[in-house]
Amino acid sequence: MENPDILDEGLHPRDIELIPAGKGKRLANFLVDYVAIFIFVTILLLASGLDVESEETDRLMQGLIFLAYLLYYLFFEYLTGGKSVGKYLTRTRVIRQDGTQPRFGQLLGRSLARLIPFELFSFLSRSTEGWHDSLSRTMVIDERRSTLPRGDRWV
Repeated sequence: MENPDILDEGLHPRDIELIPAGKGKRLANFLVDYVAIFIFVTILLLASGLDVESEETDRLMQGLIFLAYLLYYLFFEYLTGGKSVGKYLTRTRVIRQDGTQPRFGQLLGRSLARLIPFELFSFLSRSTEGWHDSLSRTMVIDERRSTLPRGDRWV
């Protein structure tokens, strides 16, 4: 079924070329984003003045990392049009499978799906798609090689 958003822009679906980001870029995204989340949580804890060696702080840190992991992707990808810190560095972007910008609900589902136990193992197949991509009907594209509905090419 053709997407009316694309047709309204006067583009034919054949004018859109979506090139998935490779596994190397996906891994780089994950590592950069994980470090960014960890640094953010560490700064929050240090600024709070809590004893960083106590058991209570350790539990708080685990909870903050869980919450930060969930919210980091949701808000970054929503507010920046599909990008996180890692995606900025690798010039990749989250989009819907038809090439349009993901809706908030899709990004929420994508963030929640990341919390599925062993979700990281979904990348062991030949596909560059993780469960958080397929369940939310989104994909991560290589911006340099893809052409989106508005004819945008990121340089």
